[in-house]
Amino acid sequence: VVVELQALGVPALAVKSDITLAADRQRLIADTLARFGAIHGWINNAGSAAPNDVGPLDSIDEGQWDRVVDLNLKAAFFAAQAAARAMVGGGSIVNISSRSASYPNPGTGHYGAAKAALENLTRTMAAEWGHRGIRVNAVAPGVVMTDELAKTLNTPFHFLFF
Repeated sequence: VVVELQALGVPALAVKSDITLAADRQRLIADTLARFGAIHGWINNAGSAAPNDVGPLDSIDEGQWDRVVDLNLKAAFFAAQAAARAMVGGGSIVNISSRSASYPNPGTGHYGAAKAALENLTRTMAAEWGHRGIRVNAVAPGVVMTDELAKTLNTPFHFLFF
């Protein structure tokens, strides 16, 4: 994608990283600043409830909880925080939430809880960073049939989407 964008005259950068790791988040910000000199926009799009991390709430163990919450809430918060610190003169942050933040889906209660918390953090970020010209919004798409979701739906636990 970077090569295609650059061929069109669009400056681009790809940084392989695991957004749940603080060192990778710091490197992502540093590499972006080194390449472009500033950050004007940031999209927190990482998120998942992988097939091995779903199930009824009474069966979720601490490791499953931590993986889902670390990716969907903790990583998004600290990535947005790092991006906001690097935004000089304003910018825009978009957090990708989920309809699960407002509508419970059996089997993914911890995912929905993390996304609901992300929406609350989004409003707080907007309130705290708005005076610096940083606009913060959340987008909550509905179900998108991906390969990962198809695998999740084929687990023994059946989901109810409403």
